[in-house]
Amino acid sequence: MQQQEKHQVISNQTQSRQTKLEDVADEPQKASNFKSASVQRKEYAFDWGAFALIEFLGSCQDQIGTKYKTALDIGAGMGVQTEIMRHAGLEVFQVDKYSETADFQVDFIDHEFKRKFDIIYCSHVIEHQRNVGAFLDKIFDILEDDGLLLISAPKHPAERLIEGHLNCFFTTYFIQHLIHAGFDCKNGKFLSCGGIENAAIVPKASNFSISERKQDGYQWTAEHQERSFFPLKNTQLKDNVWFLHNCQIISSTGSSALTIKIPGPRTEFGIDLALNRWGIRVEL
Repeated sequence: MQQQEKHQVISNQTQSRQTKLEDVADEPQKASNFKSASVQRKEYAFDWGAFALIEFLGSCQDQIGTKYKTALDIGAGMGVQTEIMRHAGLEVFQVDKYSETADFQVDFIDHEFKRKFDIIYCSHVIEHQRNVGAFLDKIFDILEDDGLLLISAPKHPAERLIEGHLNCFFTTYFIQHLIHAGFDCKNGKFLSCGGIENAAIVPKASNFSISERKQDGYQWTAEHQERSFFPLKNTQLKDNVWFLHNCQIISSTGSSALTIKIPGPRTEFGIDLALNRWGIRVEL
């Protein structure tokens, strides 16, 4: 079904975890050459890793099935995000040593994959890793050279003790880990989603060398600076605010709100996302 352009405004109250979503515009569009066949819609309910997925599906729809064909869902759990990506047209494989339905019922770090993937999706898994650098290195190695990493992590206060959360991913730490691992945050996308999570959609950096893995990370290099979308210097960044870099679908309308703009006319996926924890609903 041909989708008209929609503007959806989200106002996030991070303390109360209440989020309001409103359709504020639905402008008519002229007929086009997009498919107009009826699409059977399906609703998917989940809470974490949604914003990177919305941005990717909304901005890269015409590349799914052509440039982006395969995906790996790390720590797939119940598989909701896997189902969404498959619904959108990706061939998705799951790796989760705790899941009986995963394609790879193995430890991600230990397993030797025989192939690479166009998309690697990793939602709220990195905070559980004992060795973040080794985890990101493994992702880099099995991602196609022109592929994308979609990754998200919580950014709760460091003093908050949560079982299984061995790392905190404030904006400053998250970006530095990605940059040191060889991902291009400047030409990729970064989403600081209020007090909910940090997320990134990043390609491999063209200036990265595997030999950098021997560096101790003591200093920022010229290569690090080239991968960052802001100057790397000793400073302080606000964390619990909405700000976005290079995003096309999601835009910030202030420090506590954002707008989701679905471009049109386009062919619908038939995907309805229900982020019930935040009171958000999005149609793709």
